[in-house]
Amino acid sequence: MASDRTPYHKACLKCCECARKLDVMSLNEHDKLLYCCVCYQALFQAQVKEVERRKRMEQEQMDKESGEMMESFYVRVRSW
Repeated sequence: MASDRTPYHKACLKCCECARKLDVMSLNEHDKLLYCCVCYQALFQAQVKEVERRKRMEQEQMDKESGEMMESFYVRVRSW
């Protein structure tokens, strides 16, 4: 069996956090370490949510700035 092109004995496939035996369906890899689904989500889901939150905030800020620019443009056009 292999993960990220690294071969493993089936008996050696264990989660580095909880030592649960892994199979193809439960195998997750991060920085060349193997995790079960439960440990992987517990460790990295918070990071994913934080990245998504930051992206959403940046998009909202860009939308707000874009709206303000358009409003300013329309005010200038109307005043001609």
